[in-house]
Amino acid sequence: AVQHLLVGSRLSLIAQYIINRAFGDISALRVQAILYYSQCFSLALYERALFEDDCILHASAFIPYPSIYNRMREHGCRMLEIATDAIPSEDLALIDQIYNSLEWYGPETIRIVTSFERPALQAKLKRGKKKSTVSDFIDTLSKTVLQDYFSTVLADYNIRKPREINSYFNK
Repeated sequence: AVQHLLVGSRLSLIAQYIINRAFGDISALRVQAILYYSQCFSLALYERALFEDDCILHASAFIPYPSIYNRMREHGCRMLEIATDAIPSEDLALIDQIYNSLEWYGPETIRIVTSFERPALQAKLKRGKKKSTVSDFIDTLSKTVLQDYFSTVLADYNIRKPREINSYFNK
């Protein structure tokens, strides 16, 4: 019950798992990237979401899960004891693979990869869900859009198992 109050949602639980895996030595942006790619590859490989939260595509920044990002920016990325038994071992293995795949890349490389994906994802979006603020345009990327795009990535890069995901980032 205490864990549920502290972490709140499955997205928060997985974000905390990532923070703990890095022993708290991780940036909020790197956690965003690991969450994003874990969700995308889960949708494509297993045809199921790791968590229910929608991914947000900002026009000017890579912050797919702003609630988690804002919490981390405000409170830092601190370790917190959590029970990982709520996350299936297959999901933990996928998250670990994404973590390991992105471990060698800095923020600029991750920005380049996501910038490469952006046009194709935007083309798949349904424009009826576009919202705007004074300085930014925000689109919600449905799980279907992510699954469609990353299923193509799996085929293009001949990825059939989580351990082969690294080939996507290497190329």
